Amino acid sequence: MRSTRFSRYLLAYSVSTFAVIGLATAVTVSAQQSDVGRSMDSADIARPAAPEYVLVRFHADWCKACRGLESNFNALQKSHQSDSLLFITLDLTDEASRRQAEYLAASLRLSDTWVESGLRTGQMMLVSTRTGEATTTIASGIPLEEAERRINAHLSPEYR
Repeated sequence: MRSTRFSRYLLAYSVSTFAVIGLATAVTVSAQQSDVGRSMDSADIARPAAPEYVLVRFHADWCKACRGLESNFNALQKSHQSDSLLFITLDLTDEASRRQAEYLAASLRLSDTWVESGLRTGQMMLVSTRTGEATTTIASGIPLEEAERRINAHLSPEYR
Protein backbone atom coordinates (compact mmCIF):
# COMPACT_ATOMS: atom_id res chain seq x y z
CA MET A 1 0.00 0.00 0.00
CA ARG A 2 2.75 2.37 0.97
CA SER A 3 4.78 1.70 -2.19
CA THR A 4 1.66 2.25 -4.33
CA ARG A 5 1.08 5.65 -2.75
CA PHE A 6 4.74 6.51 -3.17
CA SER A 7 4.66 5.38 -6.82
CA ARG A 8 1.62 7.56 -7.53
CA TYR A 9 3.30 10.51 -5.78
CA LEU A 10 6.51 9.97 -7.76
CA LEU A 11 4.55 9.72 -11.02
CA ALA A 12 2.56 12.89 -10.24
CA TYR A 13 5.76 14.70 -9.25
CA SER A 14 7.54 13.59 -12.43
CA VAL A 15 4.64 14.63 -14.67
CA SER A 16 4.25 18.05 -13.02
CA THR A 17 8.02 18.63 -13.07
CA PHE A 18 8.11 17.72 -16.74
CA ALA A 19 5.20 20.07 -17.43
CA VAL A 20 6.89 22.91 -15.56
CA ILE A 21 10.19 22.33 -17.36
CA GLY A 22 8.39 22.17 -20.69
CA LEU A 23 6.46 25.35 -19.91
CA ALA A 24 9.60 27.15 -18.79
CA THR A 25 11.36 26.12 -21.99
CA ALA A 26 8.42 27.32 -24.11
CA VAL A 27 8.33 30.64 -22.27
CA THR A 28 12.08 31.08 -22.64
CA VAL A 29 11.97 30.36 -26.37
CA SER A 30 8.98 32.67 -26.80
CA ALA A 31 10.67 35.47 -24.86
CA GLN A 32 13.84 35.14 -26.91
CA GLN A 33 11.88 35.37 -30.15
CA SER A 34 9.79 38.40 -29.21
CA ASP A 35 12.21 40.30 -26.94
CA VAL A 36 9.61 40.38 -24.17
CA GLY A 37 10.94 42.14 -21.12
CA ARG A 38 13.86 43.70 -22.98
CA SER A 39 14.42 47.27 -21.92
CA MET A 40 16.04 50.03 -23.88
CA ASP A 41 18.41 52.67 -22.62
CA SER A 42 16.34 55.74 -21.73
CA ALA A 43 18.62 57.85 -23.92
CA ASP A 44 17.35 55.88 -26.95
CA ILE A 45 13.67 56.48 -26.19
CA ALA A 46 12.04 59.61 -27.56
CA ARG A 47 9.38 61.31 -25.48
CA PRO A 48 5.94 60.69 -26.95
CA ALA A 49 4.56 63.66 -28.84
CA ALA A 50 1.07 64.88 -28.08
CA PRO A 51 -1.33 64.83 -31.01
CA GLU A 52 -2.54 68.08 -32.53
CA TYR A 53 -6.18 66.92 -32.42
CA VAL A 54 -8.32 64.17 -30.94
CA LEU A 55 -11.25 62.75 -32.90
CA VAL A 56 -13.73 61.58 -30.27
CA ARG A 57 -16.46 59.15 -31.29
CA PHE A 58 -19.47 58.90 -28.99
CA HIS A 59 -20.70 55.34 -29.33
CA ALA A 60 -23.23 52.91 -27.87
CA ASP A 61 -23.95 49.36 -29.01
CA TRP A 62 -27.70 50.03 -29.05
CA CYS A 63 -27.37 53.21 -31.19
CA LYS A 64 -28.42 52.71 -34.81
CA ALA A 65 -26.68 55.92 -35.94
CA CYS A 66 -23.44 54.66 -34.35
CA ARG A 67 -23.38 51.66 -36.67
CA GLY A 68 -23.50 53.99 -39.67
CA LEU A 69 -20.77 56.18 -38.19
CA GLU A 70 -18.41 53.27 -37.50
CA SER A 71 -17.36 52.76 -41.14
CA ASN A 72 -16.53 56.48 -41.52
CA PHE A 73 -14.58 56.45 -38.25
CA ASN A 74 -12.54 53.43 -39.38
CA ALA A 75 -11.92 54.94 -42.84
CA LEU A 76 -10.80 58.23 -41.29
CA GLN A 77 -8.48 56.36 -38.97
CA LYS A 78 -6.85 54.57 -41.92
CA SER A 79 -6.48 57.71 -44.02
CA HIS A 80 -4.96 59.75 -41.18
CA GLN A 81 -2.46 57.21 -39.79
CA SER A 82 0.51 59.52 -40.19
CA ASP A 83 -1.30 62.64 -38.99
CA SER A 84 -1.02 64.17 -35.55
CA LEU A 85 -4.49 62.89 -34.73
CA LEU A 86 -5.58 60.58 -31.92
CA PHE A 87 -8.73 58.51 -32.50
CA ILE A 88 -10.72 57.47 -29.44
CA THR A 89 -14.14 55.98 -28.84
CA LEU A 90 -16.12 56.83 -25.74
CA ASP A 91 -18.47 53.91 -25.19
CA LEU A 92 -21.79 54.96 -23.65
CA THR A 93 -23.51 51.59 -24.01
CA ASP A 94 -24.27 51.08 -20.33
CA GLU A 95 -23.48 52.56 -16.92
CA ALA A 96 -20.17 50.70 -16.50
CA SER A 97 -18.82 51.61 -19.96
CA ARG A 98 -20.10 55.18 -19.55
CA ARG A 99 -18.15 55.51 -16.29
CA GLN A 100 -14.97 54.23 -17.98
CA ALA A 101 -15.56 56.65 -20.88
CA GLU A 102 -15.96 59.49 -18.41
CA TYR A 103 -12.65 58.60 -16.76
CA LEU A 104 -10.93 58.41 -20.15
CA ALA A 105 -12.36 61.79 -21.18
CA ALA A 106 -11.22 63.37 -17.91
CA SER A 107 -7.72 61.86 -18.15
CA LEU A 108 -7.34 63.23 -21.69
CA ARG A 109 -8.60 66.65 -20.59
CA LEU A 110 -11.78 66.29 -22.65
CA SER A 111 -14.18 67.25 -19.85
CA ASP A 112 -15.51 70.26 -21.78
CA THR A 113 -16.09 68.06 -24.84
CA TRP A 114 -17.85 65.52 -22.60
CA VAL A 115 -20.26 68.21 -21.40
CA GLU A 116 -20.64 69.89 -24.82
CA SER A 117 -21.53 66.59 -26.48
CA GLY A 118 -24.60 66.22 -24.32
CA LEU A 119 -23.60 62.54 -24.37
CA ARG A 120 -25.37 62.19 -27.72
CA THR A 121 -24.22 59.03 -29.44
CA GLY A 122 -23.74 58.76 -33.19
CA GLN A 123 -21.41 61.73 -33.48
CA MET A 124 -17.71 62.53 -33.62
CA MET A 125 -16.05 65.70 -32.39
CA LEU A 126 -12.65 66.99 -33.49
CA VAL A 127 -10.96 68.55 -30.46
CA SER A 128 -7.83 70.71 -30.45
CA THR A 129 -5.36 69.51 -27.84
CA ARG A 130 -3.92 73.02 -27.67
CA THR A 131 -7.16 74.81 -26.77
CA GLY A 132 -9.40 71.94 -25.65
CA GLU A 133 -12.17 73.24 -27.91
CA ALA A 134 -14.25 71.13 -30.25
CA THR A 135 -13.53 72.55 -33.69
CA THR A 136 -16.11 70.55 -35.62
CA THR A 137 -18.81 67.96 -35.06
CA ILE A 138 -19.44 65.15 -37.53
CA ALA A 139 -22.82 63.43 -37.27
CA SER A 140 -23.60 59.98 -38.59
CA GLY A 141 -25.34 61.20 -41.75
CA ILE A 142 -22.37 63.22 -43.03
CA PRO A 143 -20.61 61.60 -46.02
CA LEU A 144 -17.00 60.46 -45.61
CA GLU A 145 -15.70 63.07 -48.09
CA GLU A 146 -17.27 65.89 -46.05
CA ALA A 147 -15.84 64.46 -42.83
CA GLU A 148 -12.38 64.33 -44.49
CA ARG A 149 -12.75 67.95 -45.64
CA ARG A 150 -13.70 69.13 -42.15
CA ILE A 151 -10.79 67.35 -40.50
CA ASN A 152 -8.23 68.44 -43.11
CA ALA A 153 -9.32 72.07 -42.70
CA HIS A 154 -7.98 71.97 -39.14
CA LEU A 155 -4.82 69.89 -39.45
CA SER A 156 -1.50 71.67 -39.86
CA PRO A 157 -0.14 71.58 -43.44
CA GLU A 158 2.70 69.22 -42.49
CA TYR A 159 0.10 66.61 -41.49
CA ARG A 160 -2.05 66.80 -44.63
